[in-house]
Amino acid sequence: MFEVSREVRVSASPQAVWRVLTDFAGYRTWTKAVLVDGAPEVGCAMGYQLGWLTKSGGHRAVRFESKVNKVEPGEALIWTSGVPGIFGLRFGFELRSADHDTAVRHYLQMSGAAAYLLRGRLIRMYGPTLGAVTEDLARHVAKTRLSALRTPPDIRRRKRKR
Repeated sequence: MFEVSREVRVSASPQAVWRVLTDFAGYRTWTKAVLVDGAPEVGCAMGYQLGWLTKSGGHRAVRFESKVNKVEPGEALIWTSGVPGIFGLRFGFELRSADHDTAVRHYLQMSGAAAYLLRGRLIRMYGPTLGAVTEDLARHVAKTRLSALRTPPDIRRRKRKR
């Protein structure tokens, strides 16, 4: 087995990050690197589509029909896909508190004969995509946090009557 992973620190609590990660329909609002559908519940079906740019500048995507294996709110979301022994895939997000931030690790573990034969290519294809997802997540959560701290637009100074 080998792994490709990316980690980022997000300026928010693990619970705030968890809400974003488990809102599968909301992924389209904060990243173009992946599309996710299904339900974040153990045993449920989950679709996970990764996209990347090719050397020639084109765009490629691959969709994995997966099964959710582990859900630990605020800590871990893990799902698997592929054909065990030939091309097994285990995706995941792990969250842990780090000072006042949350460290988020997004990973893909690959196993089986086909994975080893294609190892270099798979790392080149999926590494940047996992990095894009984690960076997009950090930007989205920071932007969401900042907008929550701003004064709502309907609160304005009232003009004094003369």
